[in-house]
Amino acid sequence: MNKLGSENLLSIWWFLVLVIVAGGIALGVFMFYSADVDVREVEAGIMANKIYDCLNDNGHLKGDVFLKDFDLYKECDINRNVFFEDGTGYYLNVSIFEGNINIFENHSRSEDLKRNCIIGKGIGTKDFPECFLGEERFLFISNGVEKELAVKVLAVSNQKGRALPLL
Repeated sequence: MNKLGSENLLSIWWFLVLVIVAGGIALGVFMFYSADVDVREVEAGIMANKIYDCLNDNGHLKGDVFLKDFDLYKECDINRNVFFEDGTGYYLNVSIFEGNINIFENHSRSEDLKRNCIIGKGIGTKDFPECFLGEERFLFISNGVEKELAVKVLAVSNQKGRALPLL
């Protein structure tokens, strides 16, 4: 019996299966690594939540917020340089209101990110910075009187990420 011909035919199919499997793996890796990573909106939300967590003391606003030497960035363990460098991709604005009266405001330097974010929300573009505007209410005791204050945080991120290169 001559079995040499059938072994050659089987090896051709074996190599075809190997090529299909290798091509599928290469295609999957290419699709995974060529995806855009856009975390701007999530990052802005995380920054705002970090501010809220920092200012919160069991539902009450921390008392040292209104002191003259209060440093929001130091108290909340946030790198100040990230918000004040030239060409930065981050903006942060924290405002505290009693009714309609703004009694505290702290904002970083890059006002153009704030404007671009608001414009981007209005026209629905994907290339403008993403922002998170939130408001939480805290209780605050001043001179024995308990007041309800609104803390508004606008956090903007323009760190879009990048497409990861294949090689």
